[in-house]
Amino acid sequence: MPNDDRSNHDPFIPAFSQTAFEQQTSNAIYGDQVALQSSQQPLHSSLAAIFEVEENSSDDNSYYTSLDLENNGSEEHHYLGPGALMHLTLNVDQDDSTWSQFLNPQNTTTPSGTETSDLNKLSYRQVADSKKPVFFLREPSRVYGLSNASYEAEKAWKTACEVLSYSQAGQGEHISHQLIHIFLESTLSALPLINKVRLQASMYQWHGAHPFPHALLVGILAHSAVSVPGLRTIWKDLWAIVLNLLDNEYRQPRLQTLQLAIMDIWGGPNQNPGGNHTAICRAIGVAQVLGLHKDSSQWRLPRWERSTRKRIWWLIYVADKWNSLTYGRPSNVPTETTVPLPSSLDNDDGGQSSTCQNPIISFILMCRLTIILNTLLPILSDTSGESDKFSTHRQAIMTAAMELEELERLHPVQGDAGSPGMVRLASLSLDEVLAGLVFSMPFNSHPRAGPVARHIIAVIAKLVLFLESLDEEDCKGFWTPWSSSQLTHAMSLALNLFVRLSSSESDPPQSQPQPQFPSSSNIFNLIDRCLTVLTNTEAIWEVASDALGKIRILMASMPDLEGLSELRMKIGLGRYSLPSQDDTMWSDWLSLLGMEWLNNDGLNTTLAA
Repeated sequence: MPNDDRSNHDPFIPAFSQTAFEQQTSNAIYGDQVALQSSQQPLHSSLAAIFEVEENSSDDNSYYTSLDLENNGSEEHHYLGPGALMHLTLNVDQDDSTWSQFLNPQNTTTPSGTETSDLNKLSYRQVADSKKPVFFLREPSRVYGLSNASYEAEKAWKTACEVLSYSQAGQGEHISHQLIHIFLESTLSALPLINKVRLQASMYQWHGAHPFPHALLVGILAHSAVSVPGLRTIWKDLWAIVLNLLDNEYRQPRLQTLQLAIMDIWGGPNQNPGGNHTAICRAIGVAQVLGLHKDSSQWRLPRWERSTRKRIWWLIYVADKWNSLTYGRPSNVPTETTVPLPSSLDNDDGGQSSTCQNPIISFILMCRLTIILNTLLPILSDTSGESDKFSTHRQAIMTAAMELEELERLHPVQGDAGSPGMVRLASLSLDEVLAGLVFSMPFNSHPRAGPVARHIIAVIAKLVLFLESLDEEDCKGFWTPWSSSQLTHAMSLALNLFVRLSSSESDPPQSQPQPQFPSSSNIFNLIDRCLTVLTNTEAIWEVASDALGKIRILMASMPDLEGLSELRMKIGLGRYSLPSQDDTMWSDWLSLLGMEWLNNDGLNTTLAA
């Protein structure tokens, strides 16, 4: 156990005194079967909020044991809905006495030597009100392959440390502390997948803390190493260790399994989107086995565990929906989720932080943006062949637009008071999605085509201002695996409008009144400014580098338009060799990004003429 003075130089130790912390909370925090005495003085409100003390519950003196921590090497808990048990009884009124006919409560597990009939009962833990029971069956672990998870995790941790030490000339311990610091102070505010205080308690092996979290720390090293350019040569080695460890974790699923999976899904570099989609589907399956898809707000579990379950579920939900938008694949999480949005009470100190300083606020905003996105996914995936989706789905689109406007009013995307970059970019991406749905109406003939074009220019201008406001520190911050595609899609919309406006300017005068379009130079200048930011930050910002790779292929396939050659030179098309692809492959790639218009023979012929 480290001394108190270590907190003076170790950035991972919390500010409060470790000795005082241990004296006041060791039993209440970590004891597995402790009941708090009514005569005991209450803990400081912030510490009570962090840990298991249920101050505002109807059962103030009860200590709820962790469901997740009861999993061990030989047994594990699996969620099973009441409906799955109905066939075991003919009693219409299922109450506790009915369930006891064939279920054996976990805390009264039959000891050896009792009657055989008791041994035939299923062992379970019921964690909710008896009127709406929630069952977790306690089942033997049937592991095939690497079965000793603790041993494999410890071995993986040692291997990861050796990789760091070898690559950094013996400075592996210093680098590992640096990577953990990055995760705790930067990444965790964007991805609140772990209770920070409990993680630190395990890391520093405080009295009564749970075992050293080897598996989680291996994932943290790999996840954070991507943000350090000097470790580029060992990214692959670290992730290989994590993925092998994660495969073993899936054999005995628990919350730690999903925490590792989220580090993989949300981690960089973004080089395997197909594998990411598979990882999301796999994580959803484990989440359902563990019951994370159910509202645990009133379950008899520790507060920290209820909060962690909710946050993990929403991290999976957000990943699934944005992955669906980016790649046009089906969403795997039901449209309606019964798990409520995280609140300020779901942070690591139980909501004791002020609103402006509460790191979970930005995560809540990301969840709310994703709910808006979820209402648009059925429209975006509509394959009925209708070109004017706005007219068909007008009400849903306008409702989403108003909800987004209200959200942006409360949390502006510009300025230091706004949210982190990844959330601000996601908000701007939804602006672009909505503008793209309106843009699908017949362009040249629609009486509202002119205002629509000006609206798209305003959306792209807002994105450009956001990009120009980023500094080097922002670029080094946390970004989602879908951030680069959000930029690419916005550039696709801008180039689409540029082609349409250039086409309308070259059309001969018509006898009928035509929409008054803005000049193509307006959108051209915005495209130019956007590409300037991306090329200037390409070396330090993976999002820009990834986006430019797709934009180069996109612009190389475009028809020759006035000023386009200048833009091509800006992004270095003359210096980069593009892959050779036949027309079919080009069509597939452009269709994936919603850019079928670039391969429209009629449009290209008109422009060429």
